[in-house]
Amino acid sequence: MEPFENNFKEYLMLKTRARSTGVPVATLLRFKDRAFRNHLITLHGNGSPLSELVDYVHAFYSVNVTPQQLRKILQRSDRELWSAAVESYRQHRIVKRQERSISAQGV
Repeated sequence: MEPFENNFKEYLMLKTRARSTGVPVATLLRFKDRAFRNHLITLHGNGSPLSELVDYVHAFYSVNVTPQQLRKILQRSDRELWSAAVESYRQHRIVKRQERSISAQGV
């Protein structure tokens, strides 16, 4: 009986999170693994845009989410790690923009 009660408690928690993210409970179950979520956050911090991560998650894990939904899921899973990844992503994009600008100038 206890495993069923634990599942129900987890369902209630996911249901609350589903309301705040706009993602179905079944989809949130696919993001249950902390290591997987941290992997996605790390990829984003290394310069992968959310749209690319959405395509990756769909192709390899058959999970359909929008970039906005993925952002909400990852943001709510670990705010500090997400904030660091967002800042790292911004820095990565600035460096890439500067590299393109320099190469366009022919320097």
